[in-house]
Amino acid sequence: MDKWMINHLSALQTDDGWKPQRFTESQFREYAKTEARLLRSRCPAGVGLEFRTDASLLKLDFKVVSTTKKFAYFDLFVDGSWRKSEGFDPIDSGMRETATFALTDDGAIHRVTLYLPHTVELVLLGITLSPGAVMEPAESRLKRYLALGDSITQGILAKHPAGTYPVRIANQLNMQLLNQGVGGYVFEEASLDEALPYQPDLITVAYGTNDWNICQSIEEFRDKCSLYMHKLARLFPDAPIVVLTPLWRLNAEDITAVGAFTDVHRAIGEICEPLTNVRVLDGLNLLPHLPEMFADKVHPTDEGFAQMALSILKFLRE
Repeated sequence: MDKWMINHLSALQTDDGWKPQRFTESQFREYAKTEARLLRSRCPAGVGLEFRTDASLLKLDFKVVSTTKKFAYFDLFVDGSWRKSEGFDPIDSGMRETATFALTDDGAIHRVTLYLPHTVELVLLGITLSPGAVMEPAESRLKRYLALGDSITQGILAKHPAGTYPVRIANQLNMQLLNQGVGGYVFEEASLDEALPYQPDLITVAYGTNDWNICQSIEEFRDKCSLYMHKLARLFPDAPIVVLTPLWRLNAEDITAVGAFTDVHRAIGEICEPLTNVRVLDGLNLLPHLPEMFADKVHPTDEGFAQMALSILKFLRE
């Protein structure tokens, strides 16, 4: 199973099957300081299975270990085009299920990509193809994209794993993806593993919205943001880094212990200005300030993520 996985660091073999991993053991120890963050870090956001096949039918057996949300969707692409989704709603820990997809029946070899849910921790039990079908490796994408951030980067309230902004960007740029978004997370330099076995060609960073609620002063925020960004720039001096300041949210006019929401944006810009491989993109203008773009007061819907990805891609191409 491991050889068909994409957009992951490693795959852990269990008694039942395989668990895709997005983080190193050092990073898991950091997230384990908070149970909710550890659970979210174990969800395979951005991870998929990819291969070439002439099969007319695909079945994926899986077991749910834990859930962040009570829904899980699998998104199927054939030759780069979104073909079908299969959802399990509701879903809960301990459930064993099978996702079934009809593929093409023309007898030709096609590139098949199946994105796994970003909302649940899974063990992949096995893949079954139609009898006599060929299954061979697909050509790997050469360049690598590392997405760092909180629940918005993980895509926690998106319905479709392929609808999240990191997956959309990776597909548009034809890049491998490592999505290291973790719901509830903040600027924390300890989460950056100096031994990370992944050399990106592009990095996006999207923290700040949780920091605005958690930090006790603007000085604390500036210290945490500065430590994180200087370490990241040092670890990856040759990779272009795009920092997304926090997205507009429905309570953006509130005042917290940090100050106004715009104080966070201003501080991020000032901290990043001297870092030569870092550019800052204004998150307040990434998508329209419309409630229908958000699943709640903070997290974009699938449509919101589509708009967000378009804005980021435009910025990258400037």
